[in-house]
Amino acid sequence: MRLDALERTVAAERESVLSIREKTVSPEWAGRTPREIVAAGATLAQAPTPVMTLDTRALQHDLDEMIAWCARAGVQFAPHGKTTMSPSMWLDQLRAGAWGITVANEAQLRVAIDVGVPR
Repeated sequence: MRLDALERTVAAERESVLSIREKTVSPEWAGRTPREIVAAGATLAQAPTPVMTLDTRALQHDLDEMIAWCARAGVQFAPHGKTTMSPSMWLDQLRAGAWGITVANEAQLRVAIDVGVPR
């Protein structure tokens, strides 16, 4: 499965300049990329609240477990994209072996197509 378009979307997202108009952007973070903010040593305590965090190790563990369960059950994994609406997480799921990303409505389908989800 070709993931080039989705990979480009995720890479561009990570290099996008943040705006003060975004809900969780501190004034001192505006005009910088997430990569620049992390490199400057920003901490979670500096993020405006409420803020949601994800444990990447736990996410990877859960993804590995789901892929393994599907393989044992003889079914294909097609996670529901609405749950996260996160191109980065979709890319991780597809790279891990998900057959595709499912959506619930046309608006979500437009997002998935626009960011490069192949199926």
